[in-house]
Amino acid sequence: MKIARPARRSSAFLGFAAGTVLALCAFAACSASERPRDPFAEYARVRITIQSSSGSHTLSAWIADTPARRMQGLMFVRTLAPDAGMIFFFENPRYVSMWMKNTYVALDMLFIDAQGRIVNIARDARPLSLETINSAAPISAVLELAAGAAERMSVQAGDQVSYAQLRP
Repeated sequence: MKIARPARRSSAFLGFAAGTVLALCAFAACSASERPRDPFAEYARVRITIQSSSGSHTLSAWIADTPARRMQGLMFVRTLAPDAGMIFFFENPRYVSMWMKNTYVALDMLFIDAQGRIVNIARDARPLSLETINSAAPISAVLELAAGAAERMSVQAGDQVSYAQLRP
């Protein structure tokens, strides 16, 4: 009776296997470090509550609190969660014009006065448009949400908005 011996692996095969394992580990490490970074990771966030005819609605928004951040806004963002947005605060109430340059997602823009009352809403602003979108009165903030959010929450002009900062 003949007993089969396990095949011997050549040193070339073992070298190939070890090299493959190392290459896969290096690829995994590079892939992990190349994950897309949250473009708003450094932005402070604020919890926003909107009182509408359908009740109280809470969401989280990044704060565009510097001229550079206000200029950047949601440009180049490809998706926006239904409970997320960006808010632009202005030191003194003023008429404000916005646009959708380099903005890939349709947005609802809520123009908010110094008392937290929604003055007007621009619904479903067209992505990549250079058309200006204006406040109907002097305002202190603009809240940008994914298009359809205002309708989903039954938000109308006159509804109240309040803020609570999440982190400095």
